[in-house]
Amino acid sequence: RLNSVRELERTNLARELHDYFGQHLTALQIDLMWMGRHLSCGRPLDVALLYDKIVAMEPIIERLTEQTQTLCASLRPSVLYDLGLLAAIEWQVEDTAKRSGLSGKLSLPSTELELDPDCALALFRIVQEALVNVIRHAKATQVEVLLHTEGAKLVLEVQDNGCGFAAEARPGSQSLGLLGMRERIEAFGGSVEFINRPTQGACVRVRLPYGDKRSKINPPS
Repeated sequence: RLNSVRELERTNLARELHDYFGQHLTALQIDLMWMGRHLSCGRPLDVALLYDKIVAMEPIIERLTEQTQTLCASLRPSVLYDLGLLAAIEWQVEDTAKRSGLSGKLSLPSTELELDPDCALALFRIVQEALVNVIRHAKATQVEVLLHTEGAKLVLEVQDNGCGFAAEARPGSQSLGLLGMRERIEAFGGSVEFINRPTQGACVRVRLPYGDKRSKINPPS
């Protein structure tokens, strides 16, 4: 299953590179070829038309630059390593809200958690995957990410107000996205639930052992 999840991640990356980058780079190539032909044909140059082509290329290059930054952040989230899990979750929710139009809400502890870097990465990846599922499938207008402790457990929840999980993506299914979340957190002794709320959307709830000696965070009201 882990190999299947990794292969899915590679497939998604390949699709992103082919569909988005390939399409926009092809458009730029066509414009450059057109400019090359007009510059080398020997006829009087229409400077205004050439200028319009250059202006039209600028937003394409800007979108490619933004998407490159987004892709790099998804492959290696520098904000996670530089600023910690809480800042990374906040950035991801804000970025998702900006790109999708969703209303994003956060309930996070006030101080950074004491977590193994690999465990923090697993939690961050689960947040990313859950947000992607909300955008693609939930038909939601709002998503909320909550992180707190319950006794000796760290609890992460990503909940939305959409239509709930599709039948093929419910617990016990072979959905690779949901399997990937489960595999990531089980490696650290945790568990994940996929909760369907027919009139209130869906919730991904992760529970992870979090030692008694570490500082506890009050759950959100």
